[in-house]
Amino acid sequence: MPANRATRLALTAAALLVVGVVVGAAVGLVIRPSGRASAASAAPSGPVDHPTGAADVLLRVATQPADSGSIAPVPQVSLYGDGSVIVASAAAAGTESSSQSPAIADLRQLRLSEAGIQDVLRQAEAAGLTGPSATETGAVGAPFDRLVFSMSVTGMHREQVLAGDLAERARFALFSAALLDLPSWLPAGTVTAPAEYTAPRLAVYVGSSRANPPAGSVAAAWPLDASPSARLARFGGPSPVAGFRCGVLEGAARDRVIAAARAATAETLWRSGSRVYQVVFRPLLPDQPGC
Repeated sequence: MPANRATRLALTAAALLVVGVVVGAAVGLVIRPSGRASAASAAPSGPVDHPTGAADVLLRVATQPADSGSIAPVPQVSLYGDGSVIVASAAAAGTESSSQSPAIADLRQLRLSEAGIQDVLRQAEAAGLTGPSATETGAVGAPFDRLVFSMSVTGMHREQVLAGDLAERARFALFSAALLDLPSWLPAGTVTAPAEYTAPRLAVYVGSSRANPPAGSVAAAWPLDASPSARLARFGGPSPVAGFRCGVLEGAARDRVIAAARAATAETLWRSGSRVYQVVFRPLLPDQPGC
């Protein structure tokens, strides 16, 4: 797998946050450490209508890979209609390579009250998640990963704001950083402390195989090899990601694979039968039906 692209984007956003603090008041969004969030006349005063289902995505920040051969990581932040927020923890600073990044995302869940949901949605509007959708492009012929902000209650889908003008970049960087640390600015009583979240289903993408692992690589035993139908040679079916088959695990099989994946890195190969395989794990969030 290529380097941890989501981590690189997170580090870029963190760098832009410094710019955002300097010019935040000018661009209309300021998250105050006192626990109050304010938007300079950019957010509406009335409540924001929204669906309330546990699988209704209200707001999401995610990374979209540049090529069809890469699997999109778990979204950095997903806010659902029932107030659930699922956050994917970024890898530690400086661990950009897939040899150091975890094989499976570390997820945390928070719960927002309706007042907390309203505060977040107003800040999203203040950050610019209203109006027409937009997609920025990079240099001609140069594919690049896209950071995607979407707010379903306004129908807004904005891609790759990091290439925008200075004020826009600062506004979105500040908002993105704030979403990763909701308890630091939402009023007391509107947000719970983060707790570990285990997705009920796990998508397993199986890529190329070979008889022996390359020199210097690490190969772990596939934990489901005792079951012929779960061996990697036969596991899963066609997927939309080029070069990968995909299947979904639940229950005890999911638990066994998650336990093994947490002891591995993104570069770990998996030995099943007489071959080793490239495998990518992706927890499925409440709105994601499968591969």
